[in-house]
Amino acid sequence: MDFDLLDKSKSLDFVPQAFTSDIEPLLVKDDFYLSFLRSFNGGYFFDNALHIFGTAEETPHHDLNYINNLFRVSFRELSKDIWFFAEDIFGNPYGFYDNNVILFNLETSDKEIVAKDFSGWLNEINNDIDYYTGQSLAQKLNKEDKFQLSCGKRLGAKYPFVIGGEYTIENLTLKGFKDNIGYNASIAKQIADLPDGSAIKLDIIN
Repeated sequence: MDFDLLDKSKSLDFVPQAFTSDIEPLLVKDDFYLSFLRSFNGGYFFDNALHIFGTAEETPHHDLNYINNLFRVSFRELSKDIWFFAEDIFGNPYGFYDNNVILFNLETSDKEIVAKDFSGWLNEINNDIDYYTGQSLAQKLNKEDKFQLSCGKRLGAKYPFVIGGEYTIENLTLKGFKDNIGYNASIAKQIADLPDGSAIKLDIIN
């Protein structure tokens, strides 16, 4: 697959700066991904629901190095050895991990294998755009809120999904990317070692 899918769905709300090569993802051995970075330097796609990070020192919410450092500090061991490169509308990040592309659940730190590489990841998105991006929710937002998705904000749950919160507009609110990551990391670290089916009592940090 080439970049047509992304090119046709990119947003004009955010125009990435030129790609710079002084970044860690050059350690990622995926030539197709690196070619995408050099051509696009990331961006927003599918009504700003999907965000692919790039290089942007002056725009932290888009900067690969900044975002990955933030995940390491926030999630600690739960995010070990993952190179995050994108996020869905909720801020759940996609990353390279153990020779796969995974979807990392912000609330639980669960890792869902999506594909073997970046090209395969694009194919999976094309097969189910809404599941992998959350585009239908973005389309329900008003114009200003949809624009805010391109300014470092994601849709966070008012009532956490892991304890029954619904994936509806009524249970969602725009959160800055640092607040969203920190909030969900606090939940993930509390439940990371609990067996499936355990009763959960969360200390929610607002």
